[in-house]
Amino acid sequence: MFCHKCGRELNDDVSRCPFCNADTSAYLKDDDSSLREILRLSEELNEESDTATDSSGVEIDTDGEGFTEPLTQPLDTPDDEEEEWHDCSVTESLEEDAHQIRQEFDTSDGFYIPKVAAIKAGILPSEEEQTEVLQEETAEVVDDSQEEIQEEPEQQEDIQEIETIDAEEEPEEEEYVDETEEFISNYVPINEIPEEEPEEEREIDEDIDYEDGFVASYDDGFTDNGYSEERVPEEEFYDEEFEEIEEEEPEKPKKKSGSKKRYVIIPVLIVIVAAAGWFGLSEFVINSSASEAISAFADKKYDTAASIYNESVKNSPIQMWIFEGKMNSYIDEVLNEHRDKVLSYDEAKIALNSVIALDDDRFIEKAKEALETIEALEESRAAYAAGQKYFTNGDYIAAAKEFDKVIESDPDYSKAVASRDRSYEKYKEDILSRTSGCETVEEYRAAIELLNEAVENLPNDTELKTRLDNCKKGLEEAVISETVESANSLIDSGNYKDALSLIDETLKEYPDNSTLLNLKSSCTDSYISSSVSQAQQLVASEKYMDAIDLMDSMLAQFPDNETLTNCRNECVNAYVNAAVSSADEFMDAGNYETALTVINKALNDLPDNSTLLNKKEEIETNMPVSLMEECPPTDGTNLKTFTNSSTSSFKIDGKTYREGFTLYSSNGWFASGNGVANMKIGGGYSRLTFNVGKVDGGKDVNGVLNVYVDNELVDTITISSDSGLQSFEIPLNYGSNLRFELSPESGSSTPTYGFTNLTLYK
Repeated sequence: MFCHKCGRELNDDVSRCPFCNADTSAYLKDDDSSLREILRLSEELNEESDTATDSSGVEIDTDGEGFTEPLTQPLDTPDDEEEEWHDCSVTESLEEDAHQIRQEFDTSDGFYIPKVAAIKAGILPSEEEQTEVLQEETAEVVDDSQEEIQEEPEQQEDIQEIETIDAEEEPEEEEYVDETEEFISNYVPINEIPEEEPEEEREIDEDIDYEDGFVASYDDGFTDNGYSEERVPEEEFYDEEFEEIEEEEPEKPKKKSGSKKRYVIIPVLIVIVAAAGWFGLSEFVINSSASEAISAFADKKYDTAASIYNESVKNSPIQMWIFEGKMNSYIDEVLNEHRDKVLSYDEAKIALNSVIALDDDRFIEKAKEALETIEALEESRAAYAAGQKYFTNGDYIAAAKEFDKVIESDPDYSKAVASRDRSYEKYKEDILSRTSGCETVEEYRAAIELLNEAVENLPNDTELKTRLDNCKKGLEEAVISETVESANSLIDSGNYKDALSLIDETLKEYPDNSTLLNLKSSCTDSYISSSVSQAQQLVASEKYMDAIDLMDSMLAQFPDNETLTNCRNECVNAYVNAAVSSADEFMDAGNYETALTVINKALNDLPDNSTLLNKKEEIETNMPVSLMEECPPTDGTNLKTFTNSSTSSFKIDGKTYREGFTLYSSNGWFASGNGVANMKIGGGYSRLTFNVGKVDGGKDVNGVLNVYVDNELVDTITISSDSGLQSFEIPLNYGSNLRFELSPESGSSTPTYGFTNLTLYK
């Protein structure tokens, strides 16, 4: 800590200064505990309590009539002019204390507290203890003032300017004298300053030097070093620096007490008179135009205030200087009154907008910032009110979000924080209540939805997270149980496909669930086995394509299943074998057209089947062709040809034929001979079938038909004239030329015979 009188640093447990013998037991210590004590006293005073106590339990009363003023005030002029205030930033011996207290109050300008409170709180010594210090400090102030006046003539010019302004305003000198006397009575009570002691009684005091940091011995050449250590001889206590100072400052000759008293009091009076003039001038200015404008603002007469400002304040440096300080205080007052709900938002807004309307850069920014502050506070209050409404309606999360919007500068901030926490508690209680006792899937899903939202709102709440995990586990169990029950019901009814679809849908949500995986495997095996059995039944019913289609649909669901693949192959083979067998039967009957139709139908269902393709080629290879279309007779004797495109025809037993040819034989005098038909068959056929009969209207004479292939007789056929249409087959041996020659069995001529349905076979 530091001595309040001489400023030396002392041990905390020293009750009296070893340098100046001042009592330090009741004064402010250089630590946080004392500073905190001052703050505590300030808070008690600000709450308008009648009494307060310091750390020792002593009651402090600032004016004797109860605590009506705060302990601390800004460095501006105190509100109560009659109260004595102590400036903690002026007294040199308390400079360290003032520095610490400034830090606590976050200001570099110092602050005022009532003198009585300062004395009680240990910041200021008592009146008796102050007398000697004030006397010595006053002398130092006078010396410093004289030196500054001599070194800086410009200060005298400033004083002259002030005096000129004072003369122009023509204040009454008597008032300044009164104010001077008041100043002296408050700050330098001259009548209480004791006269100097005789020289011989103050020898010890003259040895005290308040600038060099050391004090001469006050007891027989020995001194205490200030730390309660053993006293040492005086000559050992001083260091080299102190000795140098003594050498540089020779001892001054002693003066008589009366002469010294004159030199001290006269300069003090000069300084006091100058200060009184300055304070009087300031008081006069404050009570004029600037004060009127501020008073108009305070009375909400904004037009009047603006008029005074524009006419009497704006263009006067002195008035403007005063006005600026008061305006800053007024803006602060508007903020405080709005914060304390003395002013409504609209009233505060009008007041600040009136200040902004003055359009003065010296305080417009502060007014704008203040306007932003009250707007933010108004939004904060609206959020607080909305939060209370939501809370009342049971919408706790909305209430908490609104309480979160309340700003720290809002007087209701602490309430908002508590209300927000309570809202979250109520919200949590509600969620936990609504999500308990779930049994069905629907209940679990609804609970999880609520809990997901709750965890998002309260991400650090472990109880909600635990409840959410439990509900998820419960939901999985409920879903699995419900799925298994439904799937088994479908399986029992043979609806394997729907059962598998249900299982697969649940597996999307729980892909690793062993119960579902096992159920799916069992259902799949049953499904495949049932499908194979059904396909076999379709094949037995010769519904080959239905069986194949069934297997294809199953393989689409289970593409790599070997059982289904083998079953499909069996169905295809059964279909192919049946088609080939049927075609062979038709071919054996000579009905190649029907055989080819059967094969083509099977190929339409199985277009890539090699067995069917080979059979088709075989049928097409052996397919008979019409001789009249491929190689009709080119020439002959007693020959007449008929084609489907011609209009002529012949009849056998009353039936008309339009395709074929006719032959007859005539061997009498002047006759043409036997009937002959020559055909070029190209060597690609193995045999020939045809029908022949006597054309209606001729005589009944049997004919003899000789068949030649490549001029070699291969067959002789007797044609009966009364047997109607007759069928014959002759070998061709892949010959190239074919010739029919008709002659009568008896007699010289034959009736006309018709040949039809001539078919070549490869």
